[in-house]
Amino acid sequence: MYKGLFIDDQKEDDYIARYLSSKEQNLQVDFRMPDKELLELAEEVIKYKPAILALDYRLDERPAGKDNPNRYKAGPLAQQLRDHAVEMPAEDFPIILVSHEGKIRQFFDPDLTVKDLFDRVYSKESVTDEQARHVKEIVSLVKGYSQIIKSLEIAKDRRLMHLLDIAEEEGSNFEHQDLQIINGYMAPHQIARDIFKKIIDRQGLLLDKDNVVAVLGVDSKAIDLDNLFIKLAENKINYSGVFSDGWDRWWAHRISNYGKKLCGKAFGNLNAEERVTCLNNSYNLKLSPAKSRWTARVDSLYAFACSSCRQPTEIEYSVQAYEPISYEFMQKRRICWTCVQTGEYAEKSLRINTADMFIAKKIQNGEIKN
Repeated sequence: MYKGLFIDDQKEDDYIARYLSSKEQNLQVDFRMPDKELLELAEEVIKYKPAILALDYRLDERPAGKDNPNRYKAGPLAQQLRDHAVEMPAEDFPIILVSHEGKIRQFFDPDLTVKDLFDRVYSKESVTDEQARHVKEIVSLVKGYSQIIKSLEIAKDRRLMHLLDIAEEEGSNFEHQDLQIINGYMAPHQIARDIFKKIIDRQGLLLDKDNVVAVLGVDSKAIDLDNLFIKLAENKINYSGVFSDGWDRWWAHRISNYGKKLCGKAFGNLNAEERVTCLNNSYNLKLSPAKSRWTARVDSLYAFACSSCRQPTEIEYSVQAYEPISYEFMQKRRICWTCVQTGEYAEKSLRINTADMFIAKKIQNGEIKN
């Protein structure tokens, strides 16, 4: 049984510990108040050796007694624990933030200094609404940290490939300096941070389900879509490395090779109708091609899912989204023209890159119409 801790100064929110727990997943999370000075509480957490630690962001709203020892937020406590892990890597463990949605927006999101201290951020509202998904991810974090700690015994130049479960002949896809730096880290949380930030959470080397559907040119509501993903699994397109049991992903380079083998051409060289015809003929499926939101055509050259509506999108009918940091192996975020026209993208907290603002304004002003 994995044992975890949830620390919050709001006693009435102790129910969150129950939502983070699961008998099926062998996870038991206990509730604790921040009733000690910062360093003393950090020492107690280290001695407890939690499989996972969940923290509310504001640990200082309610005094824990007359001496009011809890004059700190989640960031300083997490920092103490991360500093210890740098010295004692084998004692590292995942730390997640679990706070009310309003507090995350008001206090955590603007605080750029603490973001890298947490593996994941969950709202208390989502934990109660989507318990099964969150517990699955949390247990994946626990198992993943164990894998990373064991990987520290492997030669540095092979560590990342081992963690990603990549074959030797695929190594050329990971020779980027910004990826190889991961091999030099010694603290598990540093390795986990970069694997999430550069590989799992971003489209590029790996693709999420929406982007796989787009690359294959398939309607996201098509009959036989589940059967198609079964075929992808049979052909080992799935990501099977660290954290894969919590986050479903598929290798972009394997999909490209898969298209060449199955259809004679990479999927990018076929329009949606041709891609779907190839898949249907190969596996006796009844898939339908995705219809472009802008042109309503089914012979489009889809390359990715729109970062706003998540539907298959063409490069020629999309604009680049603003993003402060990107690496060459990452897929640039883009917004389809329809979302620009309707303003949907703004509701997803997306911004348009300045370079494409001229086109965006033409669409919004009605000078470019579908």
